[in-house]
Amino acid sequence: MGLLKKKHIISGLAASLLIMSSGLFAQDALFDDHSDGTNQNEFEYYWYYYDDNAGVKEDDRPRAGAGTTPSVVNVDYTEEPRHAFGDETDNHIVKKYVFTVGEEADNSYATMPFTFGEKWEASWCKTEPCAWPYVGMGSMLCKEGDTLDLNTATGVRFRIRSKTSELQVRFKVETMDIIEDSSYGYYQTMVTASPGEWTPYEIAFADMAQPDWAEKDAPFDFNLDLSAKLAWEVSGEDNTTIEEDCLDIDDIYVMNYTYVSRFMWTQETPPARPGNQSKLSDFDGAVPQQIKLPYEGELDKMTQYWYAYNDVEIGGNSAVMSGAVENEETGRLDIVFEDGTGSEGKGAQLLFQLGAPIPQDTIQILGFVGIGCNLYDSATCKYFNGTQAGANSVYFEYKADGDMKKATVELYDVNDVGDADNPDRSESRGSGVVMFRDLPLTGDSWVAVQIPFSEFLYHDDWESSVGIDLDITKLAKLQIKVQGAEGVAGVLAVDNVYFPDGAITHTIMRPINRSEKATFNANYSNGKINISFNNSELSNGKISLINTKGAVVKSVPVSNAKSLSTTLSTDNISNGMYIVRFNAKGLNGKSIVRQSKINIVK
Repeated sequence: MGLLKKKHIISGLAASLLIMSSGLFAQDALFDDHSDGTNQNEFEYYWYYYDDNAGVKEDDRPRAGAGTTPSVVNVDYTEEPRHAFGDETDNHIVKKYVFTVGEEADNSYATMPFTFGEKWEASWCKTEPCAWPYVGMGSMLCKEGDTLDLNTATGVRFRIRSKTSELQVRFKVETMDIIEDSSYGYYQTMVTASPGEWTPYEIAFADMAQPDWAEKDAPFDFNLDLSAKLAWEVSGEDNTTIEEDCLDIDDIYVMNYTYVSRFMWTQETPPARPGNQSKLSDFDGAVPQQIKLPYEGELDKMTQYWYAYNDVEIGGNSAVMSGAVENEETGRLDIVFEDGTGSEGKGAQLLFQLGAPIPQDTIQILGFVGIGCNLYDSATCKYFNGTQAGANSVYFEYKADGDMKKATVELYDVNDVGDADNPDRSESRGSGVVMFRDLPLTGDSWVAVQIPFSEFLYHDDWESSVGIDLDITKLAKLQIKVQGAEGVAGVLAVDNVYFPDGAITHTIMRPINRSEKATFNANYSNGKINISFNNSELSNGKISLINTKGAVVKSVPVSNAKSLSTTLSTDNISNGMYIVRFNAKGLNGKSIVRQSKINIVK
């Protein structure tokens, strides 16, 4: 399966950045609260650690202080040649650190345990070592080599703490003009991390400055339109009595800013449903999971099937609670098509809860579930030819509602799969790299989407990524999936899938079949689960309590679902995380499903 998020181990080559606080601002964009437990921030790029053993300048430790003890971040790492700026002959060995997220109670945070190395001699001191050791952690605002315009933002806010001693920390903002100049005179300010106590800071860009030496020797304007990275650096120069400690950072926001993903697909007006000649599936036939596609270059058609999937095959434990059942022969998930699960009639609909991230070599893959169909026959090595079929886009209707942040549509071609002739060809674009677009959540609404084949993108910033254009003449799979942190629960549904021709525009997505919005609430208190829901369109229903393995441990009917207010006893129910799920029928016969995550602690 393609990965919605791929987590790299990242190391930095250079020292980074600095900043201080003022003002209270609204409409702040979350940069990271580390709730997903990975090194990817909410701007879709990555955290890394760096130390004083990787610099390439004359006065950096590798050249000026060769033989001295470097600083180290005390997390897992591998060692490899530096290859600074792509130079394959540069074989200086550096540490490639695994970015680490700490956990306490219900909170996750970035953590950097470290040990300072020795000072070393530099050009400005000839009689004794005077270059101070340092470590830091940074996070990319955008793809490596690109920039992000933060001129409309007013600053950055975050929380910070140390473990054993009071630390002076340089908060920095890297801009591409300073990076390319290699002056390292980044705009910065000093903040204090206190042991065991979270301290909040709000740092206005207007209050930031270059260090004194940089203002004199390498002055640069603060070009926020060229912003590239944020970093928090701890230097022995500012912490002369410290040998080792730990820096924690959490709840980072860019103030007065709205982030827009380059991968998110939105649409100005809902597209018209295409004609039947381009229909792939509406799930209303006698065998709703079956599709028939023309073989590549032939008039005969191949038979393929829709399926559901999760992360179990790679060691995950994400659960599909309804909408699919495990096939006893294949072990895979067969979709259960029921009336009222589509935008009209039957559709493919999954209720799910995502499991823990799955370690894979040096990355962590977030839990996932999805709905898909094959467009090729691996045994005969024949593929769906979109060009021959006259298609230039994919149209579908979907619903995605829950705790996740988005859904994703993936389009595979011959480069992403193996077949009888080429069984090992499945990752020609790189490990986990497929063509895709992200999709916004829809709430209760069904939304129509039409995406041109030419608008599918891939993660060109991933280390393994290889740029290969989508081969429309050999399409292999279509999948719609959700992915996220452990415990994320929700619903994913798909209906009316077409491969049409025709031009489309895009900017803001609109619903096609909006139902009445109503809030479903469930909470645990004093041995009871309190549940409320108000929707005048509903008739009878059912409430289920589901454990983390997907098993229903309690279920009760609801005779008047229009105005629901009831309680469930938790007698004989053990402590732990559960899903409260409410199923009901609307007056038009359609199913309505709501669910909420609760934690029972008696």
